This record gives sequence, structure tokens and C-alpha cells, in this order.
Amino acid sequence: MTEAHPAFDGYVSHPSVGEVRGKIVFVGWRTRFESITVVREILLVKLQIERNPAVPGEITFSDPDHADWIIRAAEEGILEHESLQQQPHTRNQIRNLQSGRELKRALKITGICLGGLATVGGCIARLVGTTRHSRAISLAPSQ
Repeated sequence: MTEAHPAFDGYVSHPSVGEVRGKIVFVGWRTRFESITVVREILLVKLQIERNPAVPGEITFSDPDHADWIIRAAEEGILEHESLQQQPHTRNQIRNLQSGRELKRALKITGICLGGLATVGGCIARLVGTTRHSRAISLAPSQ
């Protein structure tokens, strides 16, 4: 294994090997997965970066020329690695991932605020209606 570069926990999966646990390192302009049994590299200019929808916080790396090999990083912090940030191809993908995440977050906050306003508005309308109803009863002539 490469010891001179920071390593991230990860997995590689492929029909021929199943799922293998190992380390992800960045060497030059390559993403490299290393384990005792498997070594797999992807050039950064070909690297496709996505979030794993099945596992929150997990990032997947793939090469369109070899789509059956998937490298998965267990932590999102890998996206901050300088090798990914220096390469325009990967930096743009990371920005797109982060902007999509920020949009979802903003929409969630907006939805919560609108729901809160609707609840407060409903309570006020109910109180005003109850007050008017009480006043109408008290103004009615007694018999």
C-alpha cells in the first residue's frame, strides 16, 4: 500500500471480486484503491463522482470506460482532498454535488418555515373565530 499519501477508508466492487475493503489514496493525477487483493486506479480526468443514494454521506467514484468497477468512500470529507480540488473536471463535479445538496437544504428550510407560518395562521384564525363567536353569544338578547 502507498504510505506517503493520506488514505481514506473505502470499498471497491466488481462482479469478479465482489466487494473488497481497502484504502483510497490520490497519487499524482490518479485515484487509487488499494487492498491486499485488489489495486484499481482511475485517472482524475475520467473520474465520475456521485453521492451514493443508498448510503447517506458515502461517495462513489467510477470510470465510464469501466463502469462495472465502483470505488466507494465511506466519508464525504474525501471531496476536500487537494487532488480533487486542483483538477477542474473533479472540482466542477464536487461543486455540482454541493450545490444540489444546498438546494435541497434550502428547500427543506423553506418548507419548514411555510409549515410553521401556516400553523400559526391557522391558530390565529381559530382564535379570532372563537372570539367573534363568544362575542356574538354575549351580545345576543337574553330571554
